Order: sequence, then structure tokens, then C-alpha cells
Amino acid sequence: MPIQYAINTADELSAVQVRDDVELIDLFQQAKNLLNEQDFPWEWPQLIDLRGMRLKSNFEATEPFVRFLVDQYRPRIQHAIAVVVDGHADATVLAEIYRVACNLPATELFDDYGMAVKWLLQQTPLCAPPPAPLSYSAEARRSW
Repeated sequence: MPIQYAINTADELSAVQVRDDVELIDLFQQAKNLLNEQDFPWEWPQLIDLRGMRLKSNFEATEPFVRFLVDQYRPRIQHAIAVVVDGHADATVLAEIYRVACNLPATELFDDYGMAVKWLLQQTPLCAPPPAPLSYSAEARRSW
């Protein structure tokens, strides 16, 4: 299977791996499937490993996919995303991946797997828990 995902409970990291020839529609469908996955840890950092992927689609079809990623997929992830690519991949594909990554908040593009993991593990969640309520003394409240 060219598209797989794994959940690393030890490091609290989720990873999506795409290899070999893949159609854009397959990426789209896998991303939609993840949205419906009950056990997928949306609160953890996500590593998207595209090394070895050969995209077999025309780029006119990317706009609906980018809209889906921006409007539906990315808002569900409560942490940073690192995307790893082959530095020697097709320039057109790299440019399109870069364009997509630039549209997603807290998302970085890497050509080094180790650096991507290191960066991810240093990030903080996007949706931090709310701060504890402030407590004021009775005297301070009376002065309002």
C-alpha cells in the first residue's frame, strides 16, 4: 500500500507515509479517511513522510485538495505538522508540496527526516489548555 499511517505512542507522534506511485485522489481519500478515524491522535504532532512518493496527477486537480487540507484537515490537528520530501524529487511536485505547506499553519517542509522529527518534538500544541482562572481577594473585588 503506497499510503500508510502509524501511531507512535512512546513519542506521542503520528506519522503518515506515502511511497511509490500515487494518484492525488488516493491522497485525498486517505486524508478523508483519517478524519473519520476514531483512534487517530489529533492532539499529537504529525509527520508526513513523502520521500519516495511519485505523484501521478495533473496539478489542475490540486485546488480542491488544498481547500480540503486548509478548511477541514488542518483544523483538526492540534499540533505542528512536519512534511518530509526527497530533495531530488521532481521540481514541479516539490513546488506544489511547498505551496500546500505554506497554506497550512504550523507546518514546515524538510528534506531531512531526523531534522523534521527533532523540530516536531520541540513544538508545543496549537490549542493549549486554557489558563487557570485568576483568583482575586475579596478586597480586590470590592475595589472594582
